[in-house]
Amino acid sequence: MLSRRSLLFSASALGLTLLLPRRKGRAESPKPTRFLLHVMAQGGLDTSMLFDARPLAMTAAGKIHNPLGEEPTVWAGDNGQQTLAGSATGVLRPLRDRFSVVNGVVMSTTFDGHDQNTNLFLAGNPFGGTSFNAAVNGDEVAPLDYIRLGFLLATLQDDKTIQITPQALDQLVTGVTSLDRIAPSLDDFLSAESAALGDPTKRFGAGVLGLDRATVASRELQQRIKAVRLGNPGDPLDAQLSVIREVFKLGIARGAVFNLVEDIAFDTHSPQQATTQAPSYVQLCNRLARVFRYLADTPFDDTSSLLDVTTVVVGSEFGRTMRQAQNPIDNTGTDHNPLSSSVLIGGAGIRGGLVVGASDFQATTETLSGAHLSLDPEAVKTMGRPFDFDTGAPRTDLPSGLAVGDYLQIGSVINTVYSLFGVDEDHWRLVERNGDPAPVLSTLLA
Repeated sequence: MLSRRSLLFSASALGLTLLLPRRKGRAESPKPTRFLLHVMAQGGLDTSMLFDARPLAMTAAGKIHNPLGEEPTVWAGDNGQQTLAGSATGVLRPLRDRFSVVNGVVMSTTFDGHDQNTNLFLAGNPFGGTSFNAAVNGDEVAPLDYIRLGFLLATLQDDKTIQITPQALDQLVTGVTSLDRIAPSLDDFLSAESAALGDPTKRFGAGVLGLDRATVASRELQQRIKAVRLGNPGDPLDAQLSVIREVFKLGIARGAVFNLVEDIAFDTHSPQQATTQAPSYVQLCNRLARVFRYLADTPFDDTSSLLDVTTVVVGSEFGRTMRQAQNPIDNTGTDHNPLSSSVLIGGAGIRGGLVVGASDFQATTETLSGAHLSLDPEAVKTMGRPFDFDTGAPRTDLPSGLAVGDYLQIGSVINTVYSLFGVDEDHWRLVERNGDPAPVLSTLLA
């Protein structure tokens, strides 16, 4: 709950963000035409329970745990590629045209900690920095870059963002409304001072003019906040989606980062935890289905739904191992695997219904590459296959040594988003330090 002091501070902070130096960019559009919703499933998802499953024959051979005891089914992409999917994804099949599946995404070849890989996902640096969610607002079409819902284990240096709950936003609306009693006199004072001192050629003049402009902009933002109407959502997920709706529609922020599974533990190392994971993945997929349906069914304006104007990225910081080397297959947990993960991407600007990328170790008889075994000598992980960025398809060769540019990295997913939002290439993720920008996944662009 917000105290009166923290409430007024939050309201002021929203206005003061407008005092920050403006970044160079293109001319501003009258309102945002595309938003970014990043759905984070933090904890490390076992992609074999989702869109990168393995046949039961591999479990029988002692290669991969399968707590479901079910044969996965084919998830076919409209681009001729396919993957195997666990039964939890069934609720998403009717929505398959609204997103594409990107498998075999290499998160890191060096770091395997939760915070390090979350930082790599968000900021492109294992130790933190500016997140890609902030970079997409480089043309300043919204006063805040993005909002955060839920906790993220990350070290970010983003200054134009706030973490907010539905309850706090309701209180902020009330607090901003109460500022109307003092704002006119404050505005009159600043206008008078600006008229008296606002000569940019005089000492302090430029600063006074800047303060006056910020005050006007802050009042505009206050009016936007006052217009927030969350209604009476039926449950917590509906309430969080209502916050995203209002923030986007009222131009308060251009993006949102949403930890969808803050109340679910996916970091399951013990055998006992791993065998009881099925309900968690069903719950995850049910929530994802609700997110996509909500965006598709909620109008943005007279002609577009929220999904029509929102690019959606869904992912975790890494995948998980197929088993633990020290345990038998019928009594094993899973550990961190940054060599292969899955990302869903859909909405505005993205072709839905595709399967892009793949991981190796799809059969017990498969020969693993020297590059894979150099990073995973115990052969308990899957790894993304080498990827042909020209054709948009996995390669079949087996590199003897690791060349990171051969693989579909998380940087390519982020740069695909950057290309949609017109982010200057100076900010794009690199294949490796001092290397070229990670290639855009052009097959995903609508």
